[in-house]
Amino acid sequence: MSRHTFEQLADRFKVTPGGVRAKALLTTHNIATGDLMHIVLEEIAERIPALRAGVLYKSKQLCGQELWSAFIYDGIRRAVGMCVAYLVNSGALPLKLHVTKSGKGPKRYLMDSTRLSVTSLGEAVSY
Repeated sequence: MSRHTFEQLADRFKVTPGGVRAKALLTTHNIATGDLMHIVLEEIAERIPALRAGVLYKSKQLCGQELWSAFIYDGIRRAVGMCVAYLVNSGALPLKLHVTKSGKGPKRYLMDSTRLSVTSLGEAVSY
């Protein structure tokens, strides 16, 4: 994914309900929504090859302990979750949302067996 394409993705996210909420949560911490989305996308893209099919992952697990620990405020972690949800829904990551019968609880994601590649900011990588 080129930098230009990523910027378009980030711009589209900013006008969604999740993007507006994420921006509000990040403003007090002086973090730009696009910057956070870029960090999250790159971190998860690096972890995709290690994910196992059929296993459910929370945003915390997809981002990794080191990155998650860097986000000490709950508002930032919520914004990360909104970024992950958007990246999955937009097709930027080869994951799909696991939907529970009740629709309640934290979002969990699993590998999407119909998609075999993830686009990084630099190049497309096939798995």
